Amino acid sequence: MKKPADWIYGLVILFAIIIAGGVNARAQSFLVTPAMLELDVYPGEEKSFTLRVLNASQEKQTFRVYLTDLVLKKEGDLEFPPPASSRYSCASWIKVKPSEFSLGPRNGIEIAGQISVPRGESGGRYATIIVEPVKKSFLSPGKIMPRVHYRIAVFVLLTVQGGRLEEKMEISQIKLIPSQKGEEIIVSLKNAGNVHLIGKGKVVVKDASGRRWGETALEAGRGIVLAYGERDFRGILGKSLPAGEYTLEVTVEYRRTDRWRQLVVKKQIPYVVQEAAAGLEGELPLRVSVEPSSLNVVLPPGARRFFIIRFTSKEEVPLEVKTVIAKPEPSLQSCVEWLKIEPRQFYLQPDREEKLKLSINVPLNVKGKYSAQLVFSTGFLSSEKERGESKVKVNISVSTP
Repeated sequence: MKKPADWIYGLVILFAIIIAGGVNARAQSFLVTPAMLELDVYPGEEKSFTLRVLNASQEKQTFRVYLTDLVLKKEGDLEFPPPASSRYSCASWIKVKPSEFSLGPRNGIEIAGQISVPRGESGGRYATIIVEPVKKSFLSPGKIMPRVHYRIAVFVLLTVQGGRLEEKMEISQIKLIPSQKGEEIIVSLKNAGNVHLIGKGKVVVKDASGRRWGETALEAGRGIVLAYGERDFRGILGKSLPAGEYTLEVTVEYRRTDRWRQLVVKKQIPYVVQEAAAGLEGELPLRVSVEPSSLNVVLPPGARRFFIIRFTSKEEVPLEVKTVIAKPEPSLQSCVEWLKIEPRQFYLQPDREEKLKLSINVPLNVKGKYSAQLVFSTGFLSSEKERGESKVKVNISVSTP
């Protein structure tokens, strides 16, 4: 078994956060090892493995174990669709026993797993083993306590040997976007092979005369790209580019084993930085949109939830966007302190979308309807000042039973 990847550990921690938190959260904690199963298997082989679950709380807990597919998105987000619903799933090959069990305080159990590889298979196959407590509501006289619910994901990455294993990485897209720290370069790498690969790279920016304007490493966590998947690798040049014509020289290395191999992709593309448009103040409103346009949710006291807000620009020039969480009308109860959004400020190239993460943390002992507003102040980028500013508002409503 190979050493679990750094990005897997981080994702396990994130996936095991309290989905609806509250009193007695520590008492519901548990542990699962290992964090990942990365195995080489062969067609027709049956391979056994063991997971260990420890109830680290002071209370008895009942758990269930089940399989899902594993999808690693271009932006680095994870998805867990139903078994056998994605192209390179091995969820249907895996059986676990027991699939439901109870553990007393500080007690543990070993879960026996079996992987049955069908004949005729080759390449990368992926799945997720989910371990979670059976949901329960905790009642006390006169009120309902918040529901506490963890889930821990164990990632399964298989390489089926014995057939043709193709290692091939392609550069599918290159973007250069203004940011607070300078020019951000996003290089999308597509795994055109049938096994998961690890990539790394760099970008060198040169002007028409061949002068180097900057160089940056490209990063995406540990750089894992699943078979036939795609990942965004990012780097910051550290300074904005003046108007002019440039060439981006992108170099990417990738590997499947622990040693880097001489598999290199190079690509040169032209990139033109234009002066920001002027005199557009009278053409407001700007061609931007926010989804959802409003957000109405019902959450119990003590709950924590995350939402994705999508900000899209259809303008032909770069935009700067600043976000403020504003109080509602005086007649409404405010939940401004419950909200947090990231990033608070960002830049958009023409016809691009930015995904923002909104978190809502509901305090204990609250009841009723609470409100707030997300206000997006948007303007054209200019070397002198912001021009053509407009505002887009999203109303937030949180009701607590």
